[in-house]
Amino acid sequence: MRELFQRKKGGVWWCEYYNADNRRIRRSTRLKDRRAAELKRRQYEREAHDPNRATEDAPTPVVSKVLDHFVNHGCPAVSDATLSMYVQKAGHLQRLVGDRAAEDLQDISIMQGYIKTRIDEGAKHGTIYKELVTMRQALYAALEAKHIQFDPRICFPRFRARYVPKERWLTPDEAYRLLLAFERSPARQMWIVVALYTGARDSEVDALRWEDIDWRTRIVTIRGTKTTGANREIPLQPVLAAVLMRSRQASGYVVGEWHNVRRCLHDACEKHRANMAPLSPNDLRRTFATWMANLGASEMAVARMLGHGSSQMVRRVYAKLEHGLLRREILKLSGSCATGVPDSGPDESPKSAVSQEALSKLAEILMRPVLGVGIEPTTRGFSVRAPSNKYKKLDRKSISCTTGEPAKRRAG
Repeated sequence: MRELFQRKKGGVWWCEYYNADNRRIRRSTRLKDRRAAELKRRQYEREAHDPNRATEDAPTPVVSKVLDHFVNHGCPAVSDATLSMYVQKAGHLQRLVGDRAAEDLQDISIMQGYIKTRIDEGAKHGTIYKELVTMRQALYAALEAKHIQFDPRICFPRFRARYVPKERWLTPDEAYRLLLAFERSPARQMWIVVALYTGARDSEVDALRWEDIDWRTRIVTIRGTKTTGANREIPLQPVLAAVLMRSRQASGYVVGEWHNVRRCLHDACEKHRANMAPLSPNDLRRTFATWMANLGASEMAVARMLGHGSSQMVRRVYAKLEHGLLRREILKLSGSCATGVPDSGPDESPKSAVSQEALSKLAEILMRPVLGVGIEPTTRGFSVRAPSNKYKKLDRKSISCTTGEPAKRRAG
């Protein structure tokens, strides 16, 4: 007996099995993937021998219901940031395959078609990979709840998305020009200085309170939630201490929430107010790690201050070595041929190098009574907007398909 066979090459798989009366049954699985077809044949065989299995005979829900169950009940232990990612990625899945029965996903060609569609829409491979992870986790949650009866692993083709870390970070001169771009907003200048000298995530900067700063021990408590090591204590940097001391209060938020921080930073760079390449809040975090690494800080020390459990992320993503440092290090390699070797080029200018001298100049500027219109608040002061968890704005009860609009292709 042939358990599985195809009537034509590349077509759907057919199966054969015996029922309870020992009669041979031939039936189409309607699936083109062999692994999925094998599971379907076993399901048919179980049904033939025990037709009263109500749970397995019940129809599976559609994909949109599986995704709704996942974001509402299937991932209660994840952070708000991770939940926000799941909701956003689920929007694309619901838009393209939300009306299909979850059982249909056993045909691997469905997710292959989904990947092709997303690539044609201009989505990056890393984004598509996260969407596949969301779909896989949703199916596992449905399997645990007994909404489906198949192994989710058979639904997904091989798909790799090689992670390429970003290289963007600020030199001390760029940091000064960025601050000048916000010279009419002392609160925004303060936000940037806190991010640059703590390496905190944007949500952690938003949530920083005056009670988290111990002026006696010079320790700042960063109350992070993204990972187990995100809640951490770091030394209060002297320049940051001098800047914060001007606005010191007994309680309340230090800088408060900057709702449109990404857009504001991008616009400040794009519209040439800062005259430099665009950057994001995470680039300020990378700047902190890069400055520390180029001044000789150990990777583990930087990792602890960033809230990482190991130095791997510092080595791969955050700490970037500037060329001036590399040139000085290679000159330490002495040998008999050292004389007569042509100069490799001019040294980095003090404005662009991450040196103690360049950072001292930035520190001198920041510690002045006024920067531009003022990093020091006016006598009236400035209002601080209390952070309201930015990730809670997404409705967890129902996934909005507006999050799944196709990405627009960039010109050129």
